[in-house]
Amino acid sequence: MTRELLVWWRDDDAGPDDPATNRFADFAKRMGLPVGVAVIPKLLDEETAEIVIACPHMTVLQHGFSHQNNGPPGGKKIELGGGIDRSVLIGQLRAGRERLEAAFGDRLVPIMVPPWNRIDPDVAELCARAGWTGLSTYGPRGETGPDRPYQINTHLDLVDWQGTGQQKPFDVLWQEWLALRDLGEPIGLLSHHLIMSNEDLDDFARLLRQIADDGQVRFGSVPHMLEGRR
Repeated sequence: MTRELLVWWRDDDAGPDDPATNRFADFAKRMGLPVGVAVIPKLLDEETAEIVIACPHMTVLQHGFSHQNNGPPGGKKIELGGGIDRSVLIGQLRAGRERLEAAFGDRLVPIMVPPWNRIDPDVAELCARAGWTGLSTYGPRGETGPDRPYQINTHLDLVDWQGTGQQKPFDVLWQEWLALRDLGEPIGLLSHHLIMSNEDLDDFARLLRQIADDGQVRFGSVPHMLEGRR
């Protein structure tokens, strides 16, 4: 029996009003695939909210609160951890969730997407207690349990953050996709619409089409995967 490959798509850093957001929404409609859009609550602009609401393929996830670094000087950037008082942090995150609920209603799914894909373990546990049932970072998911949100991670980042800071060439992305086929969990694709050029979108469209042409692949929506605990 052929094993089905469940694939999902997340896009990060929505919130500020930017022409790239409108262009990305048009792209999502054209591709006709579900996408989880990680929105920064503090930076959410009314125009951005209207664009997201008008795109039926978009589901909203919470991208921290302000995308502010709470890590030590010279260390890796982290908002959901570091030296910030945990009660202050959870208060910010709850306020952010309320803002997203007011803007998006039931289009918001209770999944936390930590900025920079980093979250301290104790903060993950606090998020679970505060009502976030899902957590989405980067790489193979780690330990799960009743005290932690269910993980729905991404695994193929379009951007070469450690090198050029730009989107990787199509051939590189395709080889990375092939290497993920035996991962054993839903495979997450990660885009960043604010830095994508028209050429980047064309390459991503080509990647999505080639992935979709694989008879084993099914693109899933975020709510479906969270409900099914895939």
